[in-house]
Order: sequence, then structure tokens, then C-alpha cells
Amino acid sequence: MSTTIVSTLAVVWRYAWFIALRPLAVLMLTGAAVSFVRSGVSVCKDIPSMAYETFMWFTS
Repeated sequence: MSTTIVSTLAVVWRYAWFIALRPLAVLMLTGAAVSFVRSGVSVCKDIPSMAYETFMWFTS
């Protein structure tokens, strides 16, 4: 009896993972990667201006 319940729960979990949860996890990880890259790109855009400000601070 308990083996049947565990087996049924395993099948339901596997079905839920492949149909619903795995695509959701992929979307979440993709969104996190895109967000991380965008934040890195914005920091890289600020580096020349920060370097210029630092240079001007030391030379004035």
C-alpha cells in the first residue's frame, strides 16, 4: 500500500517537474542571467567616467 502511494507521488512529481516546474526554472535562471549581464554592462559603461573623475581628483 505505502509502496503504491510513494510510486504514485514519484510519478506525479516527475510529471509536474517535466511539464511545469522545469520550464519555470529555466525561465527564472534565464531572467537572472540577463539581469546579471545587464547590471554588469551598466557598470562597465561607468568605468571610464569613474576613472576620469579619480584621475582629476588626484591631479588637481
